[in-house]
Amino acid sequence: MYGDIISVLLEEQYRSNKLIMGFSSKMLYDDKIRANKSNESCSLSDLEGAKTTPETISPLIYIDTRGNKKYFEDGSLKSKHPTSISIKSDTRSKFNNGEVKLVLDHLNKLTAAGIRCQDIAIISPYNKQVNTIKKKVNYTFKSVEVGSVDSFQGREKEAVIMSLVRSNHEGQVGFLNDFRRINVGMTRAKKHLCVIANSSTLSKGGSFLGKFCKYLLKYGVTRSPK
Repeated sequence: MYGDIISVLLEEQYRSNKLIMGFSSKMLYDDKIRANKSNESCSLSDLEGAKTTPETISPLIYIDTRGNKKYFEDGSLKSKHPTSISIKSDTRSKFNNGEVKLVLDHLNKLTAAGIRCQDIAIISPYNKQVNTIKKKVNYTFKSVEVGSVDSFQGREKEAVIMSLVRSNHEGQVGFLNDFRRINVGMTRAKKHLCVIANSSTLSKGGSFLGKFCKYLLKYGVTRSPK
């Protein structure tokens, strides 16, 4: 009835480290969202029993697989212009075994540093990648939750590892171009977000993906896997 006249933007958030929520604030909320002082600099090292390691003190880590064919996605591209943005109905669901290995490596570093399995989530936009990771993770780390980005809407974890899967010469990113899905994924973490992706592939996608890569490279701790 009243439109925007009675709308109010809640400008202060009490969940995530400022680097984790910073990109979403900049791109979707005109950079008006701020982290409260109680959580703006929070990290995994604040948790009881956590050791101080490069992982626990870094709120944002970017594992960039650019230029390494070992981490290209598995399977052939069926369409250069996929139209579906629904994971359930996406017959071209992708997986990336190289990224699965990187997920497991990072997970091992977090648990070795004293981070509880129930405080960690592993998410991916693709169901096939989710199922591939589950087979590897649940046998050893039964309390680590693994799910699709969509299934984590409204959820949060102390640490989130996000595998974006798409890695190819053609720059095909499929429904990763749906900025809503990427936004949900990056904002599930409270104290630590690790993104595994190919910046060369993602930068060829839409503007949102390209700027997300630049943000990760500027503010995150960037690592290049062997």
